[in-house]
Amino acid sequence: MRFDYNKYSVAARALGHPVEVHGYADRIVIRQGDDIVAEHDRRFGREQTVYDPWHYVPVLAKKPGALRNGRRSSNWPCRRHWSAFVAS
Repeated sequence: MRFDYNKYSVAARALGHPVEVHGYADRIVIRQGDDIVAEHDRRFGREQTVYDPWHYVPVLAKKPGALRNGRRSSNWPCRRHWSAFVAS
């Protein structure tokens, strides 16, 4: 999801559906109806991408190898823990 020149991940269940974005000085909150589908620290640069690994868990349940070679996951601090999750 794009907001203010940056990209932010949302929960997989929100993909393809309209959302509301609330931008605050320090964070953004993305809602779908009454549900919060993402909340991230706000970035003020341009063309930055912010991912929350937990947004991808439902996708991994259907396609376990998706994270192994994914560009998005290569710089996550928790990558080694996710690798163990994906291998099982």
